[in-house]
Amino acid sequence: MLRLLIVDPAGSGRAALRNALKELGIHASLEAMDAPGAFELLGERKLDGLICVLDMPEIDGVELTRRIRRGDNPRIDPALPVVLVVQEASPQRLFAARDAGVSELIAAPVQAKALGARLNAAILKPRPFIRCPVYVGPDRRRMAKEGYKGPFRREADWHAKIGR
Repeated sequence: MLRLLIVDPAGSGRAALRNALKELGIHASLEAMDAPGAFELLGERKLDGLICVLDMPEIDGVELTRRIRRGDNPRIDPALPVVLVVQEASPQRLFAARDAGVSELIAAPVQAKALGARLNAAILKPRPFIRCPVYVGPDRRRMAKEGYKGPFRREADWHAKIGR
């Protein structure tokens, strides 16, 4: 049985996520109204994942994810799957979420089927977890092909290879 934490300042938002989880047969969820409350609960309990809205007062979902990934609280697993619920999906906001190490993104209003797919991808079939100086989180490459033998995929990789 999955144990998840729902974080949304709006009671109606938490209820909608709770109902979507119930449709998926997931009843063991905790709730928090904000990032500090979520951080506290995550430090106290072993959970399988976090479902968090992007827009919150004080600390948003992106910053909460950064703090989890950085290991600000040693009692929280930095590899905890994080599904971020986004109301307005501008490219800048999506890139910020991706770069913070969010496992999956989902657009609001959340539908149970879509949430199930994101939870499946984040928790049951996670991408490899990357730890490097500039990024901590799930591998951002979704289309990586095992055994790829072609040229470098990034221009910066190519320049590094040829010494530019």
